Amino acid sequence: MSDRKSEVLVTPPGIAVWPKLFEPNRKFKPEGTYECTVRFDPNDPAWAEFMEKVNAIDAAGYAEALKETKKKVLKRVETFHPDTDRDTGEETGMMLMKTSMDALVSTKDGRSWEQRPVVIDAKKNIVKDLKVGSGSTVRVKVEIRPYHVPSAGVGVSRRLK
Repeated sequence: MSDRKSEVLVTPPGIAVWPKLFEPNRKFKPEGTYECTVRFDPNDPAWAEFMEKVNAIDAAGYAEALKETKKKVLKRVETFHPDTDRDTGEETGMMLMKTSMDALVSTKDGRSWEQRPVVIDAKKNIVKDLKVGSGSTVRVKVEIRPYHVPSAGVGVSRRLK
């Protein structure tokens, strides 16, 4: 996509699900990935406003991808997913949004650098030893950026900031 417009947003308060904010998850990538899935109440007006902004960026990216490919329809990659109960598999009525950040970034020209999310408390102090686990109430700063991968589809990435 030639002119991808990204926007940095802060989510409304939500519940963290298996966050990896201080030590990266190395299960699928040896370099590691910081990640946090957030569970939201879809009846919260702040959630509706946030979702509307994200969906607008997604729709603009989809329209641009359609123009570039000259196709009538492209596969969509959903940004938000319904939460399901672990035991029953039934939907809980809550919505999930996954966010992530690579611990090591490498560019095509050979440069690389390490990065990590900055965690701040309610008083806006940077913390390095705060216990943020499943069930913690969090707000996540995320860069929303449209993408189009022909084999995967069109969607928006949600990068931790």
